[in-house]
Amino acid sequence: ADPDKGEQRLRLADIYTALETSAMRGVEREEEMHHFLARLGQSERIPAQEMADRSALLLLLGNPGSGKSSFVKHLAYTLAQANLAADPAPVLQVLEPWTHGPRLPVLVELRQVAALAAQAAIAHGDRHLLLRYLEELCASWQQAASWPWLKSVLSDTEPGRLLLPDGLDEAPTHPRQFIADMIRKLVP
Repeated sequence: ADPDKGEQRLRLADIYTALETSAMRGVEREEEMHHFLARLGQSERIPAQEMADRSALLLLLGNPGSGKSSFVKHLAYTLAQANLAADPAPVLQVLEPWTHGPRLPVLVELRQVAALAAQAAIAHGDRHLLLRYLEELCASWQQAASWPWLKSVLSDTEPGRLLLPDGLDEAPTHPRQFIADMIRKLVP
């Protein structure tokens, strides 16, 4: 876009289309999930944003290209913008409904966590694997000085941050279970 010609720059946030989900509650075993998926066509469509607002822990399942990563990145982007704004309320209106205020989004690309685990020959997932990944990510962005602050925010038991893991289905099959275990251990 050329501002001199009166053209405006179009941002991804300006064209984001809301993702819809079907709720699956209390699924403990794989056969329950298969039963739910078989009845999926008969279920109520619920916006993913509404489910994210309602749930402390949300797992989005869907085919590649169905919008899962776009949703997570849209949520992270909007929350980051709210944290930078003098008044976060107008920015957070984009997420309607959102009742949690301006949380610090921590986007975690799980395929990269899996690569780190493979590189370091780590065979189990825990909090230390996630912290190591985030510390290395800060260093790669020349933000190593920010790491102590981010680590303290992640260690804080008070709400204020939102962990947004993405791409478990893109990680190699072998480490998926320990990455899932790592996420489960991080959720209060």
